[in-house]
Amino acid sequence: MGNNSLTIANTANNAIQGAAFSATNMIETNGTGYLIRNATTTLPILFPVGAGGYYSPATINAISATTGTISARTEQIFTLGSNYLEKFWNVLTSITGKIITATFAYDAAEITATPTQIINKTGTIWKTPTGTQSFSLNSFTITGTTDITNTSSSWTAGPVPGTFFSYQTGSWNDPTTWTSDPGGTTQVGTTVPGDGNAVVILSSRTVTLPSDITTPNLKININEGGIIDMSTFSFSAGLKELKGTGTLRLKSVNFPTVTTNTFVNSGGGTTEYSNATNFTLPTTQATYNNLKINAPGVIATQMSDITLNGDLSVKQGTYRINDNTTAARRNFTIKGSVTVDAGASITVGTGVTNTTADPLATTETGTAPFINYYDGQSHRVVINGDFTNNGTVKFTNLSYPIYDAFPPITQDATTGFATVYFQGATNNTLTCNGTTDFYNLVLDKGIDQSFSLTVYSSAYSNFRLLVQIMPVDIAEVQIQT
Repeated sequence: MGNNSLTIANTANNAIQGAAFSATNMIETNGTGYLIRNATTTLPILFPVGAGGYYSPATINAISATTGTISARTEQIFTLGSNYLEKFWNVLTSITGKIITATFAYDAAEITATPTQIINKTGTIWKTPTGTQSFSLNSFTITGTTDITNTSSSWTAGPVPGTFFSYQTGSWNDPTTWTSDPGGTTQVGTTVPGDGNAVVILSSRTVTLPSDITTPNLKININEGGIIDMSTFSFSAGLKELKGTGTLRLKSVNFPTVTTNTFVNSGGGTTEYSNATNFTLPTTQATYNNLKINAPGVIATQMSDITLNGDLSVKQGTYRINDNTTAARRNFTIKGSVTVDAGASITVGTGVTNTTADPLATTETGTAPFINYYDGQSHRVVINGDFTNNGTVKFTNLSYPIYDAFPPITQDATTGFATVYFQGATNNTLTCNGTTDFYNLVLDKGIDQSFSLTVYSSAYSNFRLLVQIMPVDIAEVQIQT
């Protein structure tokens, strides 16, 4: 329904009919809209709603007084850690002061442990609700609660023991950093996370590792705005789970070994490298969501193929594709956008990429846009979003064009180059507010002129293309200075 609400005026309990409800046959609440039903509807009042690919109905089993309406929707959340359901039910009434019994059903895949505690949030505080709690297979019931009112009320369940929430910014090994309160507003507990515990880093909190953490089977969720600062240390036993949309900050190459890692999936979190000395990105981690380089004066070198499901941000330091000695080609795929801040840079190492210096000796093979003519002789950089350069970007080490030859095949100061592809069915911009040198650029925006790449250059010298722009099929390039 998106942000739209659906009101069912019929007061029969079977007013919503059809084939058996399921994850593919339900009212999907994928926005702010509610399913609204009359409180006088014959019991039980079913809300056949779901979200995130799961059917998660809510049922009102008893209500007093039967006046006004009841609104319900489900929402996917990943903020309470793996020991809680990864969704909540948002329920409200048009008239306050009701006594309600409600059952909420979920899919077994949505939680790894059997819930033993219902919690309710009105405003920003999670608490134990009024009423009697009971649990059945893949459902839980609150009986006689007065907490469903005309103010938005969120409901979910999970086993409270074994979940640690960040109460405040602090050290991982300090018990006062942690609480068992899901809202993170009250410091409860005197221990730190142990074997198999779930850890939730709440927004505006930074938890720092003071040493290597040897605890096994940790399940970590970093909420948006939350930060785990690993410093130069590691989770030496690995992690069982890593989730969330917050920030994992490292000053080393110790990206955790993770059994189930959705943090790097599309829509996940940001991995930030803030190392103090030059380093090579770990070859064991081939995928990130957002990647941030924030290391002043430091070179971060890519020595393996890497895919970003989100954005690349070079805040400080240099992101370098390949080193200055290894003869190899690297692939770098960025499904989001690229931003290079003032003083930061993206470069290519001088390690040789091509096997011949003669372009005519290259056989054109492959499938567009990855034609072997350039693609087989250079690094491949694919960008699906916008590119904003306020620093220095050089995808070639040549200082001037050489139109009848590739760079040399013997390593020197001019070897190493990349072919840059702008892809995706979107209009995008290339903004050059600092030196931005391309060897060649391939535009692959579909089969017609629906989408274009617009190049903005703040100065004549800021956009240089040493060889050519190659549109694939029919594409449009606008260059503005």
